[in-house]
Amino acid sequence: LSEAQINQLLSNIYDTDLWLYHLPPENFAFHGIVTTTLLDITEEEALSRMKQQLLRKDGITESTKIEALENLVRTYFNLPDLRLGITAIDYPVEDSVAHKYKIRFDFLAEDFEHLLDPEFSNSIYEKVCKYKETLLIEDLEKFNPKTPLEKKLLEQGFRSIIVVPLLDKTEKVIGILEIGSPRSYELHSFVELKLKEVVTLFTLAVERSREEIDNRVEAVLRAQFTAVHPSVEWKFVDASYNLLEKRDRGETQASVEPIVFKDVFPLYGQADIVGSSTIRNNAIQADLLDNLERAKRVLEKCNQVAHYPLINQLLMKIDRAAARLREEFNSNDETGIVDLLHSEVHPILTHLRGRYADLAGAVTNYFNHLDTELGIIYRERRAFEESVAMVNQEISMYLEKEQRDLQKMLPHYFEKYQTDGVEYEMYIGASLLRQPEYCELHLQNFRLWQMTAMCEITRRVEALKGKLPVPLTTAQLIFAYTTSLSIRFRMDEKQFDVDGAYNVRYEILKKRIDKAIIEGTNERLTQEGKIAIVYLQEKDRQEYLEYIEYLQHKDMITNEVEDLLIGKLQGAQGLRALRVTVKM
Repeated sequence: LSEAQINQLLSNIYDTDLWLYHLPPENFAFHGIVTTTLLDITEEEALSRMKQQLLRKDGITESTKIEALENLVRTYFNLPDLRLGITAIDYPVEDSVAHKYKIRFDFLAEDFEHLLDPEFSNSIYEKVCKYKETLLIEDLEKFNPKTPLEKKLLEQGFRSIIVVPLLDKTEKVIGILEIGSPRSYELHSFVELKLKEVVTLFTLAVERSREEIDNRVEAVLRAQFTAVHPSVEWKFVDASYNLLEKRDRGETQASVEPIVFKDVFPLYGQADIVGSSTIRNNAIQADLLDNLERAKRVLEKCNQVAHYPLINQLLMKIDRAAARLREEFNSNDETGIVDLLHSEVHPILTHLRGRYADLAGAVTNYFNHLDTELGIIYRERRAFEESVAMVNQEISMYLEKEQRDLQKMLPHYFEKYQTDGVEYEMYIGASLLRQPEYCELHLQNFRLWQMTAMCEITRRVEALKGKLPVPLTTAQLIFAYTTSLSIRFRMDEKQFDVDGAYNVRYEILKKRIDKAIIEGTNERLTQEGKIAIVYLQEKDRQEYLEYIEYLQHKDMITNEVEDLLIGKLQGAQGLRALRVTVKM
C-alpha cells in the first residue's frame, strides 16, 4: 500500500468497504486458538426489563404494554407459548369500588363481565380470592367440577394454568395474576416457585394504577358534584369514571352524563313544631318590650341628671313604639325598634355615661343585659331557639340511628332538613342499587317503619317537653304517594329533584299539604300529638289502615281513626287523609 492509501485508511477507520477493497480477506490466513466465555443473562435481563415496564405509569393499563410484558414473561420462564393475564378485582365483591379499573387483561376478559359472579361459585378465580392462595392446575382437563369459566379456558386452548391473588398491605385481594400454557404439566411447582419472585412487582403495579384512577375519579367527583349520599355514591363515581374515559379518548368537550334513577318510590314525612311562628313572634315581642322598658327606665334616670331635650324626644318614641308593639306585632316593628335602639338610644347613653359619672352604673347595667353580638335583649328568643334545637336534635338523632339499620336492610336515598322541626325524604327502588335486590316487600316494610317511627318521634318529643326552656310539641305528617317516579341530580343546584312534568305533581302536593285544613272548617290537618297520612287512592287508604291496625295492636295509637276530606288547595283538590292519635 502506498503512503497515501495508508493515510486514507487511517482517516476512515469505520469505512468497512474501503478497508475490504484495499485489504481483501482472501489475501490473509489466520492460525491459532480463540477462547470465548459466554454468560447467559437472559433471565436477569428479562426480569430487569419487566421491572422497568411495571414501574411505568401506564405499564398495565394498555394492551400493547401487556403484550410486551407477556413476551418478557415468556423469556423469563423460557416458555415461548406462555400466556399472561392480569386484572384488577375487589374481593369480597360487596367491598368493591363503584367504578371500573382499566386493568382488565385476564384470559376471560372478552367473554365474561365479572369473574366473581355468584353463578361462577367455586371457580378457580373464586377459590384463589377466597383462600388468598396461589392455585396451580397442571392439567385443566382433570379439574372438576368445572364452572363455565374453566370450560371457556379449555375452549381457548389452555391446558395448565397458575392463578395468583394480588394482596395489598391489609391482605385484601386487589387483583389476579395468571399464566397459562397450551400443554398439560408444562406449568408445575418449579414454575410456580419462580413466579412468586415477580408477584410483588405486579402487586405494586396494580396498587399504583388503582390509586391513580381512584384519585382522578375523586377529582372529577368533587369538581362536578357536591358530597352525595353514600347509598348512591356508586352512580356518581361511575359517571366520573366514564367522563375520564371520554377525556382519555380525546373528547375534550365531554360532559358528565345525567344522574337519573327511574321507578323509585318516595317516602316523605315531617315532624313540625306546632305553632312555631306564633311562639317565635311572642318571644320577639317579649324581648323587644323588655328592651324598651329597660331603655325607658335608664333614660328617665338620665333625664334627672342631664337636661337634654333629646332625651324627652326619645322617651316619646319609646312609648309610641311600645304601644304599637303591645297592640299588634309584625316584622316591620322589629326592624324599626332595633334601628331606634341602635341608632338613637344607645349612642346617647354611651355619650352620657362618659360625661356624667352618676349615670355610669345605670347605663352599664343596661348594656350588660343586652346580647353581646346583637346589641339587644335576646332572652326569650334564645330560649325558644334552644328549645327548637333540642327538639330537632332529638328527632335527627333518632332518624340517623334508624337509618343505620335501614341501610343494612336495603340501601336507599335519605335526606333530612331542619327548620322548626324536621322533614325528611326517602327514595327506594331497584335503580338505586348496584346489585338488584329490591322487591315490593321492601316498600311495604319501609312504609310500616315510617308509621312506627312517627309514633316514636311523637313520644320522644313529648318526653322531652319538660326539659325544654320553652315547652314545644310536634304534629306529624306522612305523604302516602304510592306511584313510582324518577329523580334527577340537578347539576346547577347540586341536589336531587323529581324528573319529568308528570312527576312534578308530587313536589307541588308535598309543599302544600302541610298547610292544609279540613274541608268545611278552619281546623289544620296537622295537630299536636297526631299523625296525618295524606293519600291519593283508595288502595293507599286500605294499605295504611292495615298499618294502623297493627299499631293499635302494639298499643302505640288510640282506636280512633279519622278519615278526612282536605279542603281545596292550589292545584289540588279532593285529597283525603287518615289521622290517628299517638298514645304517649
